[in-house]
Amino acid sequence: MLEITFVAQSEGILTSETVRAWQQEENDHLNTKLKNSSSFEPEPTYFHPSSNWAHMNLPSTDCITLWDTGCNLDLLRYVAKKSVEVPNDFVSFS
Repeated sequence: MLEITFVAQSEGILTSETVRAWQQEENDHLNTKLKNSSSFEPEPTYFHPSSNWAHMNLPSTDCITLWDTGCNLDLLRYVAKKSVEVPNDFVSFS
């Protein structure tokens, strides 16, 4: 999408102001959704006895809890480390 926007701007199809307005509109939309997510309440039908989520436990908001995920702790640690590993030849900014 970014590439299409750049081409459209360079060919005079879109103005910089239009692109900035779209970006601001999208940022506003996403920020509103993020703000509203803290008060999201799932519909009771998600946890209906016949649903796939019927046996899911929701985390407590009152205290820190420990969860048995059924996954080996060493495997979870390995995945966590690998998820943030960066290759030696990776350049994030130039």
